[in-house]
Amino acid sequence: MKIFIFTFHFYKTYKYEKNKDYKYILLIYFVFLLLVDYVGAVFLVSLFVILVFAIVLQSSKNLNIFFVF
Repeated sequence: MKIFIFTFHFYKTYKYEKNKDYKYILLIYFVFLLLVDYVGAVFLVSLFVILVFAIVLQSSKNLNIFFVF
């Protein structure tokens, strides 16, 4: 429950940010917190490895690494 309160506070604080990519960053952050809560560390380690490979493979693009999956 603390994570949801923190996420809501995080969203309210930076709600009027002018960066258009910010909502994607917030969504990834929220999904990451949900994974930490409910899934466990083994899946997170494997997801981190996959993300590192995606960043290495698509280092020339900016935010397109999040849409590989």
